[in-house]
Amino acid sequence: MKLLIALAMCAVSWSAAEAADQQAPQTVARLSEDHAALLAKFPALAQIDSAIRSDCAATNEGKAAESKFCGCAATVTMTLWRSGADPKMMPRLNSYLKNPTEAGAKSFLQYQGPELYRPICMAAAKG
Repeated sequence: MKLLIALAMCAVSWSAAEAADQQAPQTVARLSEDHAALLAKFPALAQIDSAIRSDCAATNEGKAAESKFCGCAATVTMTLWRSGADPKMMPRLNSYLKNPTEAGAKSFLQYQGPELYRPICMAAAKG
């Protein structure tokens, strides 16, 4: 009986993961629209977007900064920053907007990395 329960739990976990992977392209598309609107409203954030894309290309073999994958990386990262998960991030972004510099944009790289964006961006690329 325990084996059947364990197998059922594995099947449910696999199904949930597969469903999430199938929804990734739509999720990333929706986030990309929101991200484009954010960059249009606050053009200075494009420097941070560019820094994330460049870092993405440097840390993900075969990916160019202009690729959809690195665009997804910037979108997902900046969306997570605005989610409130890190209560200090919005004040950091607001401070940056008061004095946007290239050095300031690059300083945000310490708060991002492939562990934030790779799973959803890889799933979106498959879809």
